[in-house]
Amino acid sequence: PRRITFIFLQKYKSYSSGQTQSKALKLNANFRSDKKILKFVDRVFSGVMTEKFGELDYAKESKFIAGEENPDEPNSTNICFIDTQKDKNQDVYRNEIYSVKNHEQIEDTESRSIVCEAKYVASKIAQIMESEKETSFSDFAVLVFARNSKSAKFIQELNALGIPVSADDKYDMMSRSYVQEILNFAKLTVVYDDDFLLFKVLKSKLFNFSDNELAEIRLINKRIKFSDVLLEYKNIKNVNLISKIDNFYNLLKKYKELAGTLEIGEFLKIIYDDFKLFELNLLDCEGEKINDEIDKFISKLPSKGVFEFFIEMGDFSLIHENECGGNAVSLMTVHKSKGIEFKYVFLINTAGRINYDSANGKILFNKNFGVGLDHFDAEKRIEKSTIPISWIRMIEKRKIAEEQQRVLYVALTRAKKKLFVLCSKNSDAISQNFPERPTTYLDWFEPIIFSELAGKHDDIINFESFKLSDFDESRETKLKQLILNPFSEKDEMYVFKYSYENLIEVPLKTSVSKILRISKEESEDLDDEYESQQDRLGEEYAISSANRGTAYHKVFEKINFYSNISFDKQVEDIIQKLNEEQKNLVSKERILRILKLPFFENISESDKIFKEREFFAKVSSSLLGENYVGGEMILQGVVDLICVKNDEIIILDYKTGHRSSEKMNSYAFQLGVYADAISRAFGKRVTKKLICFIDEQILVEI
Repeated sequence: PRRITFIFLQKYKSYSSGQTQSKALKLNANFRSDKKILKFVDRVFSGVMTEKFGELDYAKESKFIAGEENPDEPNSTNICFIDTQKDKNQDVYRNEIYSVKNHEQIEDTESRSIVCEAKYVASKIAQIMESEKETSFSDFAVLVFARNSKSAKFIQELNALGIPVSADDKYDMMSRSYVQEILNFAKLTVVYDDDFLLFKVLKSKLFNFSDNELAEIRLINKRIKFSDVLLEYKNIKNVNLISKIDNFYNLLKKYKELAGTLEIGEFLKIIYDDFKLFELNLLDCEGEKINDEIDKFISKLPSKGVFEFFIEMGDFSLIHENECGGNAVSLMTVHKSKGIEFKYVFLINTAGRINYDSANGKILFNKNFGVGLDHFDAEKRIEKSTIPISWIRMIEKRKIAEEQQRVLYVALTRAKKKLFVLCSKNSDAISQNFPERPTTYLDWFEPIIFSELAGKHDDIINFESFKLSDFDESRETKLKQLILNPFSEKDEMYVFKYSYENLIEVPLKTSVSKILRISKEESEDLDDEYESQQDRLGEEYAISSANRGTAYHKVFEKINFYSNISFDKQVEDIIQKLNEEQKNLVSKERILRILKLPFFENISESDKIFKEREFFAKVSSSLLGENYVGGEMILQGVVDLICVKNDEIIILDYKTGHRSSEKMNSYAFQLGVYADAISRAFGKRVTKKLICFIDEQILVEI
């Protein structure tokens, strides 16, 4: 079993070198960290690490011994509280033209926490680098307990704020879903009778078969393999579905012929190019990264034929690994940080939950107690925990807690000069009692924090508290300025006039609605009548309008335009699944009148239909106004409906409310930007830009 190094040293009091018996090297006397950091670590673990829990009496045997050489600077141990509970008033957008999909997605608490913690880390790095000129990005480390989507989001936020990050990363490129998508189709040309593989290929973005369409195929004959049923597709009454299956078989035949003549790398590249996956991937928020990784994957494949590759691949893998290094902030797991020290360390997501999943299985093993199983009552059809599995589960969870305690010890002892512990939690919610079993890493030192806040100890911890509103866009702009120009105004030898000073205000990523708002603020002849009208609407109306638009939007999003089921039946079923508030906000009759418009009656003739397709596009900052010429930014948006037929594309946006000249100008600008981004992504011209006014039940071409 894994143990922390100091346990090893406690058990082995000496070591031998040849004939000479030497004294053990005491780890607790050999740390170079600041004295206040060592004192903080001692207080945390003296109360929770014992012989019974942790296999070591920390208070008696392992408290740190700080020497004269240890620094003792003010504010070396910092705990930052961030209350990420969202203010309800922040959800009201009063002076902004509302589009059904033109609203911020509601982020979960954990996502908001990571974003705020990243902004805090960026601001601290900028402040330290401004005050200490010799400091470089490589002096900083961000420690995470596990690499997951949250750490990826953290890196993304730091990069967006101008902080370079080097992250330890290791993964099998074969496991990536976008790689699997191409591999699955390639494999299908070799092994056709694998139903599971066939299902995955048909559902992939290469062919876009819906669940309803696959169910319709399955209903032809339930008793034989799906691959055999698909061969009988001419018996289906759905003409559009027959056309899709025809297309699938034609392409499968084409690539089966190619598979016998090409190497695997060449074959996958042809599939990638023919299906225009480069353009389709760009519609994903990480499209550029996905395309880069697919290119790397294809370039690293062995020089083998397609058939040879799939016959011999077995457990074939392509491990991709990035190591920390260079002049960048190091982001790594606590485990990887063992044996490494940094001047400044940020320990993030301490309010994140400890993972006890391995102790929650239905079958558990223990070398002392054997196998534990849940009991299944066949008569009542319920599961119950048995005494053996409950006992083993308790033991295994205790082991996990002890291991995570040791991991926390490693994390808190990596900083030499300053330690920052980030807690996405309101400081008022800190408990003075240690829980029976910790659920978060913060639980280990909550009692110490409580005592410090209550003034029961000498002040070794510097506390900071923030709210969600402290991390708004205005703060982010100031932070970018600090990072871009990290010199003090008093340092005259470094002061210079930046030629593109206005571009500091340009956001790295924005949306069409924000551009509209900024350009309105820049305009000198602002429409006072419009603004006063918005003020009269009030918050209640704004919320009601947004909710109504969202409800209508959900209905249109769920409609299957290729299905044989009538629009009337589909709409009825979709509305029934809405919550009570949303049901009262939509009109079935209004929706059906819209669906009877010629455009929607003929929409099933489209080759492909995309709904809610998010895009990211690099655009000129001049869209913000004449003061911002010369820069670039990433534009983010969501197109409600994209219809592709042959070489033409039609885009459509749903709107609530009624038309006005001012709104139409804004809508024209919005769809113009969307059309430009979609044309570049698909490599085809957008031939029509439509607005569907839900309240008026009409389509207007822009």
